[in-house]
Amino acid sequence: MLVRLVYTSRSPKPITPELMKDIFHTAQKNNGEHGITGTLCIDKSNSIFLQVLEGSRPNVNHLYNVIVRDERHSDILLLDYAEIRARHFSSWRMGCVEINKVNRSMILRYSEKPDLDPYTMTGDAAVNLLEELASSAAVTSFK
Repeated sequence: MLVRLVYTSRSPKPITPELMKDIFHTAQKNNGEHGITGTLCIDKSNSIFLQVLEGSRPNVNHLYNVIVRDERHSDILLLDYAEIRARHFSSWRMGCVEINKVNRSMILRYSEKPDLDPYTMTGDAAVNLLEELASSAAVTSFK
């Protein structure tokens, strides 16, 4: 059975290129080994992460528990958890979106303001935003 989990969190430290590199390289390696796909949306200016994870229920649940204990995340909020028929992010062991490089009208479509604030979004809105980011080619591999 496949599930999709969407959460948001804040970084207690500034999001630096080194932090991003560490997160993405670890995620790409581990997610590939465990059949997990997804993408991580980053708002550097507000130190916010918005992430979607897809995979088997046990593997996604285990990874979320690891993230909850990870000192690189604080103020973690589960936005959506659902059984799914098919993956929407199957091309990404872990894709990357730097939200500061995205057209603000896309964010405004799913949010009260053109700035990313997942803490005020519904789970459906967060999922729809992430899906639109993926379909618009905003999701890239981290280099």
